[in-house]
Amino acid sequence: MSLAQNEQKFLQLLRAALRNQKVEPADVTDVADWDGLFSMAAEHKLLPMTVSALPGEILAGIPRAKQTAIRQVVLQTVQSKAFITLYNGLRSAGFHPLVVKGIVCRSIYPQGDERPSGDEDLYVPDEEFDGCCEFLRDYGMEPTADVAPDAHEIGWQKRGGSLYIELHRRLFSPDSIAYGDLEAFFDCAAEKAAAYPTQYGTVYSLPPHDHLLYLLLHAYKHFLHSGFGIRQVCDIGLWAQRYHTQIDWERLTQQLRSCGAQQYAAAVLGIAAHELQIHMELPADWQTTREFCEPLLEDVLTSGVYGNSDSERLHSSTVTLNAVAADRTGKRSSIWDSVFLKRVDMENKYPYLRRFPFLLPVAWIQRIVHYLTKKRNARSRISSSITIGNDRVKLLKLYGIIK
Repeated sequence: MSLAQNEQKFLQLLRAALRNQKVEPADVTDVADWDGLFSMAAEHKLLPMTVSALPGEILAGIPRAKQTAIRQVVLQTVQSKAFITLYNGLRSAGFHPLVVKGIVCRSIYPQGDERPSGDEDLYVPDEEFDGCCEFLRDYGMEPTADVAPDAHEIGWQKRGGSLYIELHRRLFSPDSIAYGDLEAFFDCAAEKAAAYPTQYGTVYSLPPHDHLLYLLLHAYKHFLHSGFGIRQVCDIGLWAQRYHTQIDWERLTQQLRSCGAQQYAAAVLGIAAHELQIHMELPADWQTTREFCEPLLEDVLTSGVYGNSDSERLHSSTVTLNAVAADRTGKRSSIWDSVFLKRVDMENKYPYLRRFPFLLPVAWIQRIVHYLTKKRNARSRISSSITIGNDRVKLLKLYGIIK
């Protein structure tokens, strides 16, 4: 696999940033497309980290990137402080929210707020979910969509502010054929809470082993959709390195094998080791060659932060999810199943289905009409989505996720 120059430089800058270092000016004087490099960094939500690794004499010639990165860091700092205030309020009110990803992951970076988060995720016991929703309303938060009584997660936005959280009663939708069974790994999570210090205060999350499992499976869920980006590789690699001795690697191997994700997970840590130089001693089942990891690396670099680098790739998720569901149920995968999705896969885009599931045929029509009327060259775009999806199905087979 031959990486493009911007991909090589992007990874080089990330390697330096992960060590709180800067590259030598000579290492980047040959960059021919700064706009393209910064666009890639922005797609992966890592622009501040990328800019932080550049020496001052280089940044002097590209001031706009530096200014954008500073604004993003300042915004993240404001959001982090606002989140801790909200989080402490929930704890003081008697709730037991666990923080996953977000600020917990930022705490293990050299400069945490250079790794921005679009939101913060809170996982609460089922019996506390409704009470937390009431607390958030009283706190001045508003739900971002209609609140269904059986919703697995609800987004909340601060009125007049930038704070956004997702409140979960389930980490994985149990309705999904492709990954609904993953929630069982986190039963009784609140009973095993562990405290983590952050720059802004202590938060509680899953124990180190369980949080690594969650990081791997969360990225896995997105891998089954349309992909995940290099930021997730950084999170996973740094977490595994920091808490290496607190992880039961034999149990982790068994857990991931039970859902077909162990080879994929080994490739993720392989990318962290080979490309980002995040090294740790791993059992034999987790040791990989660079060649084994390269197909996944290519997919990661073209994905964007959560497989949203372009609309064709996003729509390709219908092909991959359909293939995984077919593999799980023993049925044949059909292109029509990729067009006429099941209700559970349509609910995020069309929230009214949670209240009125009988309107699924209407949502199908709405989806198709919207896609055809809003996109130029719609036929070629649909064809491109199917091609991307079929290529990614081959990737799922390569890493043993489906047969």
